[in-house]
Amino acid sequence: MRPQWENIGKISVIQAALGVTARDHTSVEALADNKTAVYTPTSGAKEAEVRFITPADSDDWVVEMYAARGAYDHYTRMATLTLEGGTQKHSTGKVFVDTITGSNGVWYGDLPVAEEVQGTTDDFISRYHWHLKGYTRFLFIASTIVAGKILEVEVAEIN
Repeated sequence: MRPQWENIGKISVIQAALGVTARDHTSVEALADNKTAVYTPTSGAKEAEVRFITPADSDDWVVEMYAARGAYDHYTRMATLTLEGGTQKHSTGKVFVDTITGSNGVWYGDLPVAEEVQGTTDDFISRYHWHLKGYTRFLFIASTIVAGKILEVEVAEIN
């Protein structure tokens, strides 16, 4: 179990939403590290939540979430997340994303996927959580980035 926040990747290069021929295991594994953040759940985890860290207030990003079941499965899109930086500082000096807006949700009728946000202008830390449903690999890519900046992705698990 990962009850603490763990950094799973730093995205600095845009990657368009994955097309139909780019969602297989081999194509996803070939993506450069600076285009992806990948989360592999630990044994016993039932849910996970993600939060994002960006360099500045009002930074705007669009992140695509995908899931695969098993080592060589094809990826399926879970949701598109539109992010905006806030003002609460992370220990790195960067800021937490304070607004997450989900769209294109196709994760079991959207029921297990939920945004946890304290307010859209209150500068709290927004988180997005989902039930793992036995999936074993989760991919985050940024289809819209803030040029020259790095988006950090952190995940924690819920049993």
